[in-house]
Amino acid sequence: MAVCPALATDPEAAERAALAKQHSAVQAKFAAEERACSARFSVNACVADVRTRRREALAPIDARDAELDAAQRQRRAEERRAAIATKEAERAKRDAQAASGAVASQPLDALRAPSHPKAAPLPHPAASHAAPSVPTPAERAAREQAARERYELKQREADAHRAEVERRNAGEKKPLAPALPPIAPASGAQQK
Repeated sequence: MAVCPALATDPEAAERAALAKQHSAVQAKFAAEERACSARFSVNACVADVRTRRREALAPIDARDAELDAAQRQRRAEERRAAIATKEAERAKRDAQAASGAVASQPLDALRAPSHPKAAPLPHPAASHAAPSVPTPAERAAREQAARERYELKQREADAHRAEVERRNAGEKKPLAPALPPIAPASGAQQK
C-alpha cells in the first residue's frame, strides 16, 4: 500500500488519517451490530444500547480530532498575526523613509501618472501624513471653473446624444397595421 507523501512528512496529517481510519472502523463495527439487532425480539432496546456504546467509543476519537482542529486554528492565527506584524513593520519603514526624504520620487511620479485621460493624478504617499492644505482663492476659483467646464461638456454630450436618439427614432416610424375586419356572427348561432 502506497503512503501519501504529505502523510509521510506531516505527523498531524498522519494522525488525522489514523483517526479517520479508527472512526470508520468503529462506525462499521457498530453498524453491523445494529443490523444484528433486527433479529432479536427487543429491537429498540438493542439499537439504543448499540448507539450508546458507539457514542462512548467515538468520544475519545472525536475529542482528539477537536484538539487537532483547535491546534490548527491556533497555528493559523499565529501565522496571520506574524504576517500582519511583518506588513506593519514594512509600512512603518516605508513611512519613515518617505518622511526623511530617502525615497526617490521618480518611481512614484510614474505611478501617479493618470492611466485614463479623465483620471485625476494620485496624491503623493507622504502627503497623506501631512496636514491638509487649505486651497487659496485662486486655486478654489480654478477648481470651480474646471468643474463648470466639465458640467457643460457633459450637458453638451447629453444633448447631442438625445438629439441623435430622437433623429434615429423619427426615421424608424413604422406604418400601423391595417385594421382587422369585424367578427361575423357564427353561423347557426341564435340571435336575439
